[in-house]
Amino acid sequence: MSIVINKIAFKNYRQYGTGSLSFNTSDSGMLSVIIAQNGTGKTTILNAITWCLYGKELHLSDEKKALPVVTSAIVKNANVGDFIPVEVILSITDDNNTVEFKRSETFKIIKDSLDNNKVISGHSRLTVSTTVEGAFENTDIKQDADADIIVKQYFDEAIFKFYFFDGEKLRDFFTASQATSIQQSIFNISQITLLDNACSRLYKMNNDRTKKLAKSSPDIASLNEQQEEQQNTLNAAEATRKYNSDLAEKLTKEREKLDEILRGYEPVKKLQEERDILTQKFDKAEDDYKSFKAKRAAFIRKYIVLLSLYPRIKQTLELIKEKELAGDLPPAIDPDLIKKLLKNPEQHCPVCDASIDETALEHFQKLLTKFTVSSNTSNYLKEIKGTLELSIEEIGKFHSNLDELKQIEIDIKARKQSSEKRLAEISASLSNFESLSDNVNVSDLESKRSNVIYSINNANQAIGAANVTKKACEAELKKIDEKRSIALKKMDEHADICKQVSVITMLHSNFTSIKNTIMNDMKKEIERTTWEFFDRMIWKKNTFGKIEISDNYDISVYNKEGAEMTGSLSATEQMALAYAFTLAIHKASGKNCPLVIDSPLGRVSDTNRENMADALKEVSKNKQIIMLFTPDEYSDEVKKIYTGTASVRELVLSEDENYVEGIEH
Repeated sequence: MSIVINKIAFKNYRQYGTGSLSFNTSDSGMLSVIIAQNGTGKTTILNAITWCLYGKELHLSDEKKALPVVTSAIVKNANVGDFIPVEVILSITDDNNTVEFKRSETFKIIKDSLDNNKVISGHSRLTVSTTVEGAFENTDIKQDADADIIVKQYFDEAIFKFYFFDGEKLRDFFTASQATSIQQSIFNISQITLLDNACSRLYKMNNDRTKKLAKSSPDIASLNEQQEEQQNTLNAAEATRKYNSDLAEKLTKEREKLDEILRGYEPVKKLQEERDILTQKFDKAEDDYKSFKAKRAAFIRKYIVLLSLYPRIKQTLELIKEKELAGDLPPAIDPDLIKKLLKNPEQHCPVCDASIDETALEHFQKLLTKFTVSSNTSNYLKEIKGTLELSIEEIGKFHSNLDELKQIEIDIKARKQSSEKRLAEISASLSNFESLSDNVNVSDLESKRSNVIYSINNANQAIGAANVTKKACEAELKKIDEKRSIALKKMDEHADICKQVSVITMLHSNFTSIKNTIMNDMKKEIERTTWEFFDRMIWKKNTFGKIEISDNYDISVYNKEGAEMTGSLSATEQMALAYAFTLAIHKASGKNCPLVIDSPLGRVSDTNRENMADALKEVSKNKQIIMLFTPDEYSDEVKKIYTGTASVRELVLSEDENYVEGIEH
């Protein structure tokens, strides 16, 4: 059963004023299309939803400079001292339940210094009403913190971008902080957070008891000190990693804003566009070099073994061949069996069941003399012969494989150096550029950009160092636990506490194992489902090979040769990946939640738009999708695909541009 949005109702909310929008929820298809010019209020629908659920308009370009949510025309015509109520109601159906999320806030009219009406906002309040079908008298009403819990169950704010999707802001989808939010939300969905809390509680209980034991054991006291030191280092490393991840994301957005300004300034537009392309090429070379290093490491491991064993491999292979030429390797005759027959001639032959006469005995005696290797050994030698021959053949390819590897490294480095050199030239040109406009100082912008990139690189280095420290601390903590377990077994005088510690340690280990299993299963399920959706949406069938999701929920795309190409995806491919990842997270949540998409095909090239539109149409057969198009995006080709399937509504501004027309009143 799908969760569907039935209606969004407004009261004095922005240009929507008072009215409502109803959506298609029929079993034959759950696709709704809203068409509106930019500036009409298309994105305001997303903001209305997020304001209702979270008390925030999360799709504003600049929240600090935005108007209040109350309808401007009403504020303008109100009297000083008037109170204007604002409400947004989001009504959904979940199985037999109707759930209504309502946020309300009251605004008071006052005068500003220019004698114009302005408002003072009050405190907004969220109310959630849940009604079972046909049982209105038993409606359950929750408010404030209790209401927030229900919102989290349906539309976790940590991953709101995966419910209320802005196709124009794809760069926010695969950032480090977004990956952390996804991970935490998945933990909440799968109850991993509960297990994590239980593990933390057990860990504390364990420490409390071992501290008591430490008073009687210098060894345990020392191990406790080591543990505390390592745990503090681990916590500091995690704090450093998180701080620098957030910083890197913030700085990246700052760099993107600087790039947008330079890209929009005509005298340097071509240079900036060239830099964008070169940066992609450089990032691709960086990704290729990472893949190359893994390939080189595998090559080294492989040939260290083969070359070190070469004399023995060669000697063993020559020995097998000598035995074969001498006829010492029988195909299936076991000398031990022949010996038994010679000792017990009254038995029948196990092969032909004939009686054994003097002639047969004489033949067996000759065979026993001739074959010096048992049948089992013979079969084993013949089995490894092929492997040994392949190893010799592979050793013979060592120099050619090494040359090929060297050439790959040379090619990658040449690409990196070429991009780096030209990027440096562009940066130098922009640093010395004499601006023709007072509004755009190219030299200053480039200086700021260089400082930002320097800071991003420092943050990334700090993240890498923190990850190394975390891994080392986790390994050391495991060793300390093992040593402490051994020390505890020797403390007979505190048997009761030792037994408690042993039980707590076992529980902690089991809970951790269960937690890790669930985490791994969830990650694999999201990884598998993301690939299925991506493969279905994408039209290149001979390029992409797999998708991998790390333990931190970073997503990577690989080609069929195994090389990572995440940084080289086109805008269309990025959108397909974002949709696939979104749908996979929805599936993992266990709730088939609706998907509201602003500019669903805005970044898709003309040649691929129909394919993407058709893929989303197929998804909408089992999941509600609400699409917000501009007229240009809703082209004739797209219209043809959705005709007969989608419920289509067009919104326009009123003549005085104060209200949206096309909603229900």
